Amino acid sequence: MKVLFLLFTICFLGSVLTGSPPEDVGKGEKLVQSVLKGIELRDKKMIGDVFEDDFVYEGCKKKYNKEESTKLVGSFSHQMASIMEKGTQIMYVGPRKFMTLISSNSLKSVFVLSENWKLLHGKTISC
Repeated sequence: MKVLFLLFTICFLGSVLTGSPPEDVGKGEKLVQSVLKGIELRDKKMIGDVFEDDFVYEGCKKKYNKEESTKLVGSFSHQMASIMEKGTQIMYVGPRKFMTLISSNSLKSVFVLSENWKLLHGKTISC
């Protein structure tokens, strides 16, 4: 279940980009809107477009590739998306690099974006 929550947070990289340059906020918001629209329309291609082809998410017990990640994020309901958006804090830590915190800092992950502003890599940093 932790993996579902972590993968979902990638959908909202632009929603709370505190301390990031204005151009990063705009690009992050565009990424967020693409994923939200994909969830709303049940369009896995639209969701998959936010991932680089070689995307890998390193969970505590398993690695997930682009296809697996797209499938997981695409299975979220719009209601769940709204709930997770409100419960996830996202912090800018450097150019195209973000850390997400879920549920009072109990679950942490780091995501790196490519120069094309697609998700390149993600990793759980608290297991």
